[in-house]
Amino acid sequence: MLQQKQKRAEDTELFSQKIQAPPKKFFMDLRKYLKMSEKSKWRATSSVVVPASGVPQVLTLMRFYLDEAGRTAQPQELSVERKVFSFNAGSNDRGQFLRVMEHWRGSPFAATSLMVPMETLRMFVECLQKVAAKLENKEATDPAVAQQPLKENGP
Repeated sequence: MLQQKQKRAEDTELFSQKIQAPPKKFFMDLRKYLKMSEKSKWRATSSVVVPASGVPQVLTLMRFYLDEAGRTAQPQELSVERKVFSFNAGSNDRGQFLRVMEHWRGSPFAATSLMVPMETLRMFVECLQKVAAKLENKEATDPAVAQQPLKENGP
């Protein structure tokens, strides 16, 4: 019974937001991790899961790519816990985008990705700022949510 209560507490949703960017929809759900999902008619539904401790670094990199200079920057990588996230600006016949890939250490073939159109990136960053604020508030009220230092290979 105690295990079920603990599991429910961990699964409590702290934040959820949908970003409409026709023809795509993005979903951000924060629990003890941040799940960013993409749904579109061109790609299968895809999700990238970021440990809560990595949200500030992801936000920093997204802000970097939001700037014009970031759109032509070299790909950046970020290591958080057992995951590696790569950020790469690109373009296709539908326009410019930021590809965010999640890789698992020890498995060179296991990866998922999101493709965020550059015109949607500002909304994405604003949503991530809300997520970071929620995490800061939770950390301030719950000292057990201590963050571990991260190794960052980005700007």
